Amino acid sequence: MSQAKSSPVKKGEAIDEIAKIISQITGNQFTSKHQSMIEFRLQKRCLDLKIDSIESYFQYFKANQNTEVNNLVSLLTTHHTFFFREFMHFQYLEDYALPEIIPIVRQRQDKRIRVWSAACSKGHEVYSLAMFLDYTLKQMAPDLDYHVMGSDIDAESLSHAYNGVYTRKDIKEVPMNYLNNHWDRGAGEVSEYVKARSTLRSHISFKQINLLNFPPNFSERFDIIFCRNVFIYFDQDQIKKSSTELIKHLEPHGHYIVGLSENLSNLGLPIVSRGPSIFRKVSVVDGSPTTPQYSAPPTSTSTNAHSAQVPSSYVKNPPAPAENSTRRPDSLTKPQPSSGSAPATFNMTPPSSQTVPERKEVLRILCVDDSSSILNLLEGILKTDGGFEVIGRATNGIEASEKIRELKPDIVSLDIHMPMQNGVEYLQKNFKPGHPPVVIISSVSREDSTLALQALNAGASDYVEKPALSNIKDASEEIIRKLKCAYRNRLSQQNKSHLRLDESFRKTHQIRDPKSCVRVIMGTLSDKNKIQTIIKELGNNQPPTFILLDGAKDTLEGLSQGLGFKNKAIGSWPAQPMNPDEIYVTDAKQFSPYLTSKIKELPASILVMGEISPNLKGTLENWKKAQILLEDLGPKGNLQSPFRILSTDTVPATSFAYMSVEYLSKI
Repeated sequence: MSQAKSSPVKKGEAIDEIAKIISQITGNQFTSKHQSMIEFRLQKRCLDLKIDSIESYFQYFKANQNTEVNNLVSLLTTHHTFFFREFMHFQYLEDYALPEIIPIVRQRQDKRIRVWSAACSKGHEVYSLAMFLDYTLKQMAPDLDYHVMGSDIDAESLSHAYNGVYTRKDIKEVPMNYLNNHWDRGAGEVSEYVKARSTLRSHISFKQINLLNFPPNFSERFDIIFCRNVFIYFDQDQIKKSSTELIKHLEPHGHYIVGLSENLSNLGLPIVSRGPSIFRKVSVVDGSPTTPQYSAPPTSTSTNAHSAQVPSSYVKNPPAPAENSTRRPDSLTKPQPSSGSAPATFNMTPPSSQTVPERKEVLRILCVDDSSSILNLLEGILKTDGGFEVIGRATNGIEASEKIRELKPDIVSLDIHMPMQNGVEYLQKNFKPGHPPVVIISSVSREDSTLALQALNAGASDYVEKPALSNIKDASEEIIRKLKCAYRNRLSQQNKSHLRLDESFRKTHQIRDPKSCVRVIMGTLSDKNKIQTIIKELGNNQPPTFILLDGAKDTLEGLSQGLGFKNKAIGSWPAQPMNPDEIYVTDAKQFSPYLTSKIKELPASILVMGEISPNLKGTLENWKKAQILLEDLGPKGNLQSPFRILSTDTVPATSFAYMSVEYLSKI
């Protein structure tokens, strides 16, 4: 492509002019704080076009504005979203909106509830609504149908939404009862992606719509309109203009839902508040509907979304579009924001004519985990939401059984790796009809065929993969959403259709070449029993393992024999080549120099147990490729550990065997 001639326009002026044009089209309000973001994205576009400067690109843009504006709209607007975002809105639909709407829709000839997801970005909200309605209507009104229309200004986002392809990581955040049998796993190069099946796609369509410039021939009407997390980019006049048009497309009984951080007060719109960011249209026929009273706890903002480029091979030959859908839109994206709000609990009094399903405002929960740090963090997350009361804690399955009989919780969160009786063993022994719903919160991968899938098959309603201790709050929305769904939608243990997708991803972690890596356990004499448990759980065909004991020089031989498994007490580097399953027991201080000089080039999984000497910190520094796990010593002990700065994560000792094998299997 030939390069445009340089222009006297300055870079800052070019950026301002481009931002102004995109703002006029999309409604996005760009300020000085956005300048660095705009510059960075324009530089990316310059690289794509082989243009050497933003000033030169500005000339190219002016010469090709009709086509280039579409690229810039997609480039400069944000597409940040995830499935079942702001879950309280789905709770509201189930408890209030649908009981009002269902009797009205039953009078229609088509018996179809119509929903519009405006500014749907890449379609997460559209598919969330479809999954929700498919599940909920089967419980509440199996005689009714539904249709969800998604719209956006950006053609590229709509194409992504139409294809219905998402990462496995995206879809794992969906509550399992809504997954049902609606998704298929990809194959080959797209094996980590999933695609929506026709069971959802037949109820979905897409249109390209600019919320500041509605198409003149658009006359469809809807029972529910979602337009969430768009108006944070609009000014008040634009919010009023867009909302006025959207409300015109609501049925007289229609519900209008915006983002939790968006405010529609004092705009003179024909709506009445029904809850946090939830409104009902004021009908000229029946007047103002009864306004419910509500109280919502403070909401927190946390980002928990994932986006990825989907391989083009997975979007070939899509099925024919549903009626009234747009196949490949050719024009312009409304952004989704970069932060979400944790679901809120609200207390409303519905109109007297409405039948509201039985629900509980505050769920009494028992938290089961052998990590005191995790239990503290979980309790903080649940208290912040306001929809839970933590009535007890347990550190293993045996304790959990006793606490459940004593406290009778509404719901249970359950770890897998625990001493005495782990989470899978607990479920296999105790989960029977009448048991409170259980949500697994574990460091075990959900794809693990021997633990995670056993737990789900044994009765757990849902599963949350516990992130590193340092950022477990990143999973707070998912934890809260899945706990609430598990209680609301208790899955029949005879119905396993929701596990079909999980079964397709099942895997067993296996270390391919045990000779190519090592395992190191650093502890003290008091850690003997925990070390024995770890080694037994590891099993056979394992890498050479070094057990470095702090202060064990004088009792090494006796301790080595007392461990009770085949091992060698050593005081110097082993003479023969190391073989799989060999275990070397040695004094940490004496052996550390050998370890760091001989094998720091090898990938390693390392556990630091208890309170070993800070002098051993040098053993772990500058290791080329290592997973360094610290034993969880509680919030205070973890904070004071001299090894904390080197660590990958902090975990209970019971989790080390699994996490070590998982890490080394990926080498």
